[in-house]
Amino acid sequence: MLGNFKRKRTEKLTAEGFECLNNEEYEKALKIADQLEELRFSSSFEIAAQAYSGLGDLEKAVSVLERGVKLAPDVWGNWQLLGNYLSDLERFESAASAYRDALKCPNASVSSIQLNQAILANRQNNFNEALQILEKIDDKDLFLHISEARISALKGLSKIGEAISLAKQVLSELSDNDKHAELRDRVAAALGSLRLMSGEVKELVRNWAIDSTKNHVRSRMLLALIRDIDAKYSKTANYYRLLIHGIIPITSPRYREAKGFFTTYDVVADNVDEGLQFIREFENDDVKGNLFIDEEEILEQRPNDPKGVYRRNGYSFYERED
Repeated sequence: MLGNFKRKRTEKLTAEGFECLNNEEYEKALKIADQLEELRFSSSFEIAAQAYSGLGDLEKAVSVLERGVKLAPDVWGNWQLLGNYLSDLERFESAASAYRDALKCPNASVSSIQLNQAILANRQNNFNEALQILEKIDDKDLFLHISEARISALKGLSKIGEAISLAKQVLSELSDNDKHAELRDRVAAALGSLRLMSGEVKELVRNWAIDSTKNHVRSRMLLALIRDIDAKYSKTANYYRLLIHGIIPITSPRYREAKGFFTTYDVVADNVDEGLQFIREFENDDVKGNLFIDEEEILEQRPNDPKGVYRRNGYSFYERED
């Protein structure tokens, strides 16, 4: 009876911990991880590590996982996550060792670990090795992620045409749901970079990238691509957070459903007027002239970063003009 109660409690805490991670409530997730560790449950290390990663402390995440794999050496997921974070820290040999240990664990997901080994090979510029590893993986659920890693390897080998074709194929097969938002963003940005490498006119690639972000608001990699294409810098630039009020004109087809909206943009610009100019490019033609700054906040100075849009949030529409 006591064992059943403990099992239910750990399951409940684990679910709460991962929900906190999804909601970016990292401090709360760490507290739940502490409770799970007291109950001697190995998911505590994964939750704590992801929380520290979310807080920007990868070294702490690695430290937690290193302790976790010593206490529970048969949990392949913790070994894999350790390898991922070590790879992010460019401690490549240690990452490779962690992946090898993950493969030794019972019930290990070989396909998942091999995918991460291929990503590691790409980061080490071992592109042929990456392609060889990817050829071994036969897992339909990982097809899109395998394709992304293959695009990276082909790009590294200067097989630009093949990489472009594969990137277009991946984007055509991705659904519009939030589950694929990050992957779509990464592949789209890679496609834009490949098109530039192939000699396409910058302005055409830039316009395509802007149009792509209109369908996928939180496309941070595409936003970075656009900023890199523009390459505008200023020693007096600030990082602004702007609450934008958009008024939908009566002539717009959208007017039947909404009269206006509010949304938030993060921009680096010399002043808010320049920030609003950057923002207009990302909005539909029917409201470009009807955008107003409702609130503004300077978060920090950014003299060394390219100017442009850094972040977009979703829209809050309203139906009544008042």
